[in-house]
Amino acid sequence: MSYSLYLWHWPVLLYARFYFGEHLTVPQVLLCWSVIVVLSYGSWRWIESALRGHRWWAGRWRAYLGAVAMTVPLSVSAALVMLNDGYERRLPEPAVDLVTAVKWPDFGLCATDYKQDQYYDCIIGTGDAPASVLVWGDSHAQTLIWAINNITNSQKINVRHVTKGGCPPIYHGVPISTNIDKEACLTAQKAAWQIVESDPALSTVLMAARWPLYESTSLTLMENQAKDRFGDQFRETVIQLLKRDLKVIVIDSLPEAGFDVANVLARRAMLAQEPTVMFMDKRRPMKSLRFIADIQDENFSILNLNQILCDGGECPLMEDEELLYFDDNHLARTGAIKLAPEIERAILPGLVNMNTQSRYDQTE
Repeated sequence: MSYSLYLWHWPVLLYARFYFGEHLTVPQVLLCWSVIVVLSYGSWRWIESALRGHRWWAGRWRAYLGAVAMTVPLSVSAALVMLNDGYERRLPEPAVDLVTAVKWPDFGLCATDYKQDQYYDCIIGTGDAPASVLVWGDSHAQTLIWAINNITNSQKINVRHVTKGGCPPIYHGVPISTNIDKEACLTAQKAAWQIVESDPALSTVLMAARWPLYESTSLTLMENQAKDRFGDQFRETVIQLLKRDLKVIVIDSLPEAGFDVANVLARRAMLAQEPTVMFMDKRRPMKSLRFIADIQDENFSILNLNQILCDGGECPLMEDEELLYFDDNHLARTGAIKLAPEIERAILPGLVNMNTQSRYDQTE
Protein backbone atom coordinates (compact mmCIF):
# COMPACT_ATOMS: atom_id res chain seq x y z
CA MET A 1 0.00 0.00 0.00
CA SER A 2 3.04 2.24 0.22
CA TYR A 3 2.77 3.29 -3.42
CA SER A 4 -0.86 4.30 -2.93
CA LEU A 5 0.18 6.40 0.08
CA TYR A 6 2.81 8.05 -2.07
CA LEU A 7 0.29 8.83 -4.81
CA TRP A 8 -2.43 10.21 -2.56
CA HIS A 9 -0.49 12.25 -0.01
CA TRP A 10 0.45 15.07 -2.37
CA PRO A 11 -3.00 15.97 -3.83
CA VAL A 12 -4.69 15.67 -0.41
CA LEU A 13 -2.17 17.97 1.28
CA LEU A 14 -2.22 20.33 -1.69
CA TYR A 15 -6.00 20.76 -1.63
CA ALA A 16 -5.97 20.99 2.17
CA ARG A 17 -3.60 23.95 1.96
CA PHE A 18 -5.78 25.44 -0.74
CA TYR A 19 -8.88 25.17 1.46
CA PHE A 20 -7.48 25.79 4.96
CA GLY A 21 -4.49 27.98 4.09
CA GLU A 22 -0.76 27.44 3.78
CA HIS A 23 -0.12 26.67 7.45
CA LEU A 24 -2.11 23.65 8.58
CA THR A 25 -2.93 23.10 12.25
CA VAL A 26 -2.26 19.79 13.99
CA PRO A 27 -5.94 18.70 13.82
CA GLN A 28 -6.01 19.57 10.10
CA VAL A 29 -2.85 17.54 9.47
CA LEU A 30 -4.33 14.55 11.32
CA LEU A 31 -7.52 14.87 9.29
CA CYS A 32 -5.49 14.96 6.07
CA TRP A 33 -3.59 11.81 6.95
CA SER A 34 -6.79 10.01 7.88
CA VAL A 35 -8.17 10.83 4.44
CA ILE A 36 -4.89 9.77 2.81
CA VAL A 37 -4.93 6.38 4.54
CA VAL A 38 -8.58 5.71 3.62
CA LEU A 39 -8.07 6.68 -0.03
CA SER A 40 -4.81 4.72 -0.25
CA TYR A 41 -6.37 1.57 1.14
CA GLY A 42 -9.36 1.89 -1.17
CA SER A 43 -7.29 2.40 -4.32
CA TRP A 44 -4.91 -0.41 -3.32
CA ARG A 45 -7.71 -2.83 -2.44
CA TRP A 46 -10.17 -2.25 -5.27
CA ILE A 47 -8.01 -0.86 -8.09
CA GLU A 48 -4.34 -1.78 -7.75
CA SER A 49 -4.83 -5.32 -6.38
CA ALA A 50 -7.81 -6.03 -8.63
CA LEU A 51 -6.02 -4.98 -11.81
CA ARG A 52 -2.77 -6.66 -10.86
CA GLY A 53 -4.36 -10.10 -10.83
CA HIS A 54 -6.71 -9.59 -13.77
CA ARG A 55 -5.97 -11.85 -16.70
CA TRP A 56 -6.62 -9.07 -19.23
CA TRP A 57 -3.29 -7.54 -18.16
CA ALA A 58 -1.39 -10.81 -18.52
CA GLY A 59 -0.10 -9.91 -21.98
CA ARG A 60 2.66 -7.31 -22.00
CA TRP A 61 1.27 -5.46 -25.01
CA ARG A 62 -2.05 -4.96 -23.22
CA ALA A 63 -0.30 -3.32 -20.32
CA TYR A 64 1.49 -0.97 -22.73
CA LEU A 65 -1.77 -0.26 -24.55
CA GLY A 66 -3.53 0.55 -21.29
CA ALA A 67 -0.71 2.87 -20.23
CA VAL A 68 -0.85 4.72 -23.56
CA ALA A 69 -4.64 4.98 -23.40
CA MET A 70 -4.40 6.70 -20.01
CA THR A 71 -1.32 8.83 -20.80
CA VAL A 72 -2.47 10.41 -24.08
CA PRO A 73 -5.62 12.18 -22.78
CA LEU A 74 -3.73 13.34 -19.68
CA SER A 75 -0.94 14.77 -21.84
CA VAL A 76 -3.40 16.53 -24.15
CA SER A 77 -5.23 18.04 -21.18
CA ALA A 78 -1.96 19.24 -19.65
CA ALA A 79 -0.89 20.80 -22.97
CA LEU A 80 -4.21 22.67 -23.28
CA VAL A 81 -3.85 24.00 -19.74
CA MET A 82 -0.33 25.26 -20.47
CA LEU A 83 -1.19 26.80 -23.85
CA ASN A 84 -4.25 28.62 -22.51
CA ASP A 85 -2.72 29.55 -19.15
CA GLY A 86 -5.37 27.47 -17.42
CA TYR A 87 -9.05 27.13 -18.14
CA GLU A 88 -10.55 30.56 -18.65
CA ARG A 89 -13.74 30.09 -16.63
CA ARG A 90 -12.41 27.90 -13.85
CA LEU A 91 -12.31 30.88 -11.44
CA PRO A 92 -15.06 33.30 -10.46
CA GLU A 93 -14.55 36.86 -11.68
CA PRO A 94 -13.55 38.31 -8.28
CA ALA A 95 -10.82 35.67 -7.93
CA VAL A 96 -9.56 36.36 -11.47
CA ASP A 97 -9.31 40.09 -10.71
CA LEU A 98 -7.21 39.37 -7.62
CA VAL A 99 -4.72 36.94 -9.13
CA THR A 100 -4.27 39.00 -12.32
CA ALA A 101 -3.73 42.33 -10.55
CA VAL A 102 -0.62 44.20 -11.69
CA LYS A 103 2.19 43.29 -9.34
CA TRP A 104 5.19 45.36 -10.42
CA PRO A 105 5.29 48.95 -11.71
CA ASP A 106 5.81 49.53 -15.41
CA PHE A 107 6.77 53.02 -16.57
CA GLY A 108 8.73 52.71 -19.79
CA LEU A 109 12.38 52.15 -18.92
CA CYS A 110 11.40 51.70 -15.27
CA ALA A 111 9.60 48.41 -15.86
CA THR A 112 10.41 46.24 -12.86
CA ASP A 113 10.07 42.73 -11.58
CA TYR A 114 11.89 40.51 -9.11
CA LYS A 115 14.63 39.03 -11.27
CA GLN A 116 17.73 37.74 -9.55
CA ASP A 117 20.28 38.71 -12.18
CA GLN A 118 19.57 42.35 -12.97
CA TYR A 119 19.03 45.73 -11.39
CA TYR A 120 17.11 48.82 -12.45
CA ASP A 121 18.62 52.21 -13.17
CA CYS A 122 16.11 54.57 -14.75
CA ILE A 123 14.62 58.05 -14.55
CA ILE A 124 10.97 58.73 -13.74
CA GLY A 125 9.38 62.05 -14.60
CA THR A 126 8.32 64.46 -17.28
CA GLY A 127 10.36 67.53 -16.43
CA ASP A 128 13.36 68.78 -18.39
CA ALA A 129 15.58 69.36 -15.36
CA PRO A 130 18.16 66.78 -14.27
CA ALA A 131 17.07 64.26 -11.65
CA SER A 132 17.53 65.84 -8.23
CA VAL A 133 16.28 62.86 -6.20
CA LEU A 134 17.72 59.36 -6.07
CA VAL A 135 15.51 56.48 -4.88
CA TRP A 136 17.82 53.68 -3.81
CA GLY A 137 16.88 50.28 -2.40
CA ASP A 138 15.64 46.75 -2.93
CA SER A 139 12.30 45.42 -4.23
CA HIS A 140 10.44 47.46 -1.58
CA ALA A 141 11.87 50.57 -3.22
CA GLN A 142 10.83 49.18 -6.61
CA THR A 143 7.16 49.17 -5.60
CA LEU A 144 7.45 52.83 -4.59
CA ILE A 145 7.73 53.72 -8.28
CA TRP A 146 3.95 54.08 -8.33
CA ALA A 147 4.15 56.75 -5.61
CA ILE A 148 7.20 58.41 -7.13
CA ASN A 149 5.45 58.58 -10.52
CA ASN A 150 2.57 60.53 -8.94
CA ILE A 151 5.03 62.93 -7.32
CA THR A 152 7.02 63.54 -10.51
CA ASN A 153 3.81 64.21 -12.45
CA SER A 154 2.51 66.75 -9.91
CA GLN A 155 5.85 68.50 -9.31
CA LYS A 156 7.25 68.25 -12.86
CA ILE A 157 10.52 66.86 -11.62
CA ASN A 158 12.68 63.89 -12.50
CA VAL A 159 13.72 61.16 -10.07
CA ARG A 160 16.53 58.65 -10.55
CA HIS A 161 15.65 55.11 -9.49
CA VAL A 162 18.35 52.51 -8.73
CA THR A 163 16.98 49.31 -7.23
CA LYS A 164 17.84 45.64 -7.01
CA GLY A 165 15.63 43.03 -5.36
CA GLY A 166 17.27 41.55 -2.26
CA CYS A 167 20.09 44.09 -2.39
CA PRO A 168 20.31 46.64 0.47
CA PRO A 169 21.15 50.28 -0.31
CA ILE A 170 24.63 50.41 1.16
CA TYR A 171 27.97 51.52 -0.21
CA HIS A 172 29.40 48.03 -0.67
CA GLY A 173 28.50 44.50 0.47
CA VAL A 174 26.01 41.71 -0.23
CA PRO A 175 24.13 39.74 2.45
CA ILE A 176 25.70 36.29 2.76
CA SER A 177 22.34 34.54 3.01
CA THR A 178 20.78 36.14 -0.07
CA ASN A 179 19.90 34.00 -3.09
CA ILE A 180 20.24 36.86 -5.58
CA ASP A 181 23.06 37.36 -8.07
CA LYS A 182 25.69 38.88 -5.78
CA GLU A 183 27.64 40.50 -8.62
CA ALA A 184 24.47 42.18 -9.89
CA CYS A 185 23.92 43.55 -6.38
CA LEU A 186 27.44 44.98 -6.27
CA THR A 187 26.94 46.50 -9.71
CA ALA A 188 23.73 48.19 -8.55
CA GLN A 189 25.43 49.54 -5.42
CA LYS A 190 28.34 50.91 -7.48
CA ALA A 191 25.90 52.52 -9.94
CA ALA A 192 24.07 54.30 -7.12
CA TRP A 193 27.31 55.44 -5.51
CA GLN A 194 28.64 56.73 -8.81
CA ILE A 195 25.55 58.92 -9.10
CA VAL A 196 26.14 60.18 -5.56
CA GLU A 197 29.75 61.06 -6.32
CA SER A 198 29.39 62.50 -9.80
CA ASP A 199 25.91 64.00 -10.31
CA PRO A 200 25.97 67.68 -9.25
CA ALA A 201 22.18 68.01 -9.64
CA LEU A 202 21.50 65.44 -6.94
CA SER A 203 20.16 66.91 -3.69
CA THR A 204 18.16 64.14 -2.01
CA VAL A 205 18.60 60.40 -1.49
CA LEU A 206 15.55 58.37 -0.50
CA MET A 207 16.46 54.92 0.87
CA ALA A 208 13.86 52.15 1.17
CA ALA A 209 14.28 48.44 1.80
CA ARG A 210 12.97 45.48 3.71
CA TRP A 211 15.21 46.33 6.65
CA PRO A 212 14.28 43.35 8.89
CA LEU A 213 15.68 41.08 6.20
CA TYR A 214 19.16 42.56 6.65
CA GLU A 215 19.43 43.81 10.23
CA SER A 216 21.15 40.70 11.63
CA THR A 217 23.03 39.57 8.55
CA SER A 218 26.71 39.54 7.68
CA LEU A 219 28.04 40.83 4.39
CA THR A 220 30.37 39.41 1.81
CA LEU A 221 32.29 40.74 -1.22
CA MET A 222 33.23 43.86 0.70
CA GLU A 223 36.13 46.25 0.19
CA ASN A 224 36.65 46.39 3.97
CA GLN A 225 35.93 43.02 5.58
CA ALA A 226 36.48 44.56 9.03
CA LYS A 227 32.99 46.03 8.76
CA ASP A 228 31.14 42.92 7.67
CA ARG A 229 27.90 43.60 9.56
CA PHE A 230 25.02 45.20 7.73
CA GLY A 231 24.33 47.69 10.52
CA ASP A 232 27.88 49.07 10.47
CA GLN A 233 27.93 49.43 6.70
CA PHE A 234 24.45 50.96 6.60
CA ARG A 235 25.39 53.58 9.18
CA GLU A 236 28.61 54.40 7.34
CA THR A 237 26.68 54.80 4.07
CA VAL A 238 24.26 57.30 5.62
CA ILE A 239 27.13 59.28 7.17
CA GLN A 240 28.99 59.44 3.87
CA LEU A 241 25.86 60.70 2.10
CA LEU A 242 25.41 63.44 4.71
CA LYS A 243 29.06 64.49 4.35
CA ARG A 244 28.28 65.24 0.71
CA ASP A 245 25.62 67.77 1.76
CA LEU A 246 22.81 65.53 0.61
CA LYS A 247 19.40 65.31 2.22
CA VAL A 248 18.95 61.69 3.34
CA ILE A 249 15.49 60.21 3.95
CA VAL A 250 15.19 56.62 5.16
CA ILE A 251 11.75 54.99 4.99
CA ASP A 252 11.19 52.78 8.03
CA SER A 253 10.07 49.16 7.60
CA LEU A 254 6.54 48.95 6.24
CA PRO A 255 3.92 46.57 7.66
CA GLU A 256 3.99 43.04 6.20
CA ALA A 257 0.96 40.78 5.90
CA GLY A 258 3.02 37.59 6.25
CA PHE A 259 0.92 35.66 3.72
CA ASP A 260 0.32 35.88 -0.03
CA VAL A 261 -2.52 38.40 0.04
CA ALA A 262 -3.70 38.07 -3.59
CA ASN A 263 -3.73 34.27 -3.55
CA VAL A 264 -5.38 33.96 -0.13
CA LEU A 265 -8.16 36.41 -1.05
CA ALA A 266 -8.65 34.71 -4.43
CA ARG A 267 -8.84 31.31 -2.72
CA ARG A 268 -11.49 32.56 -0.33
CA ALA A 269 -13.46 34.04 -3.23
CA MET A 270 -13.38 30.68 -5.02
CA LEU A 271 -14.61 28.87 -1.91
CA ALA A 272 -17.27 31.52 -1.19
CA GLN A 273 -15.67 32.14 2.21
CA GLU A 274 -15.63 35.42 4.09
CA PRO A 275 -12.50 37.29 2.97
CA THR A 276 -9.65 38.12 5.30
CA VAL A 277 -9.90 41.90 5.60
CA MET A 278 -6.90 42.90 7.70
CA PHE A 279 -3.83 41.85 9.65
CA MET A 280 -2.14 43.20 12.76
CA ASP A 281 1.10 45.18 12.50
CA LYS A 282 3.12 44.10 15.54
CA ARG A 283 6.50 45.50 14.50
CA ARG A 284 7.81 48.32 16.66
CA PRO A 285 8.81 51.51 14.81
CA MET A 286 12.55 51.90 14.27
CA LYS A 287 13.24 48.31 15.40
CA SER A 288 15.28 47.55 12.29
CA LEU A 289 16.88 51.01 12.04
CA ARG A 290 18.54 51.16 15.44
CA PHE A 291 21.92 51.46 13.71
CA ILE A 292 21.10 54.97 12.50
CA ALA A 293 18.57 56.13 15.11
CA ASP A 294 21.09 58.33 16.95
CA ILE A 295 22.37 60.24 13.89
CA GLN A 296 21.80 63.93 14.46
CA ASP A 297 21.83 66.03 11.30
CA GLU A 298 19.38 68.59 9.92
CA ASN A 299 19.54 66.86 6.53
CA PHE A 300 18.67 63.43 7.93
CA SER A 301 15.23 62.02 8.67
CA ILE A 302 13.50 58.69 9.12
CA LEU A 303 10.04 58.46 7.62
CA ASN A 304 7.58 56.14 9.37
CA LEU A 305 4.53 55.54 7.19
CA ASN A 306 2.85 52.74 9.12
CA GLN A 307 -0.03 54.89 10.33
CA ILE A 308 -1.01 55.58 6.74
CA LEU A 309 -1.42 51.87 6.04
CA CYS A 310 -2.58 50.76 9.49
CA ASP A 311 -5.04 52.41 11.87
CA GLY A 312 -4.05 51.56 15.43
CA GLY A 313 -2.06 48.58 14.26
CA GLU A 314 -4.92 47.13 12.16
CA CYS A 315 -3.87 46.97 8.52
CA PRO A 316 -6.52 46.51 5.81
CA LEU A 317 -5.65 44.34 2.81
CA MET A 318 -7.86 46.19 0.34
CA GLU A 319 -9.26 49.66 -0.19
CA ASP A 320 -12.11 50.48 -2.58
CA GLU A 321 -11.89 46.89 -3.86
CA GLU A 322 -8.22 47.38 -4.76
CA LEU A 323 -5.34 45.39 -3.25
CA LEU A 324 -2.98 47.23 -0.92
CA TYR A 325 -0.49 44.31 -1.02
CA PHE A 326 0.07 41.84 -3.84
CA ASP A 327 1.99 39.23 -1.84
CA ASP A 328 3.21 38.70 1.72
CA ASN A 329 5.33 41.88 1.97
CA HIS A 330 5.17 44.02 -1.20
CA LEU A 331 2.83 46.96 -1.66
CA ALA A 332 0.47 46.92 -4.60
CA ARG A 333 -0.25 50.02 -6.68
CA THR A 334 -2.99 51.38 -4.39
CA GLY A 335 -0.89 50.80 -1.27
CA ALA A 336 2.13 52.57 -2.71
CA ILE A 337 0.11 55.55 -3.96
CA LYS A 338 -1.34 56.04 -0.45
CA LEU A 339 2.21 56.89 0.67
CA ALA A 340 2.83 59.47 -2.06
CA PRO A 341 1.66 62.61 -0.15
CA GLU A 342 3.93 61.93 2.85
CA ILE A 343 6.90 61.04 0.66
CA GLU A 344 6.31 64.19 -1.36
CA ARG A 345 6.26 66.34 1.78
CA ALA A 346 9.50 64.73 2.92
CA ILE A 347 11.46 65.34 -0.27
CA LEU A 348 10.02 68.73 -1.32
CA PRO A 349 12.08 70.84 1.11
CA GLY A 350 15.16 69.27 -0.39
CA LEU A 351 13.97 70.26 -3.84
CA VAL A 352 13.13 73.82 -2.89
CA ASN A 353 16.36 74.41 -0.97
CA MET A 354 18.73 72.49 -3.20
CA ASN A 355 22.37 73.14 -2.43
CA THR A 356 23.15 72.61 -6.11
CA GLN A 357 25.77 75.34 -6.37
CA SER A 358 27.89 73.91 -3.55
CA ARG A 359 27.78 70.49 -5.17
CA TYR A 360 28.89 71.98 -8.47
CA ASP A 361 31.76 73.63 -6.60
CA GLN A 362 32.74 70.28 -5.11
CA THR A 363 32.97 68.63 -8.52
CA GLU A 364 34.98 71.34 -10.24
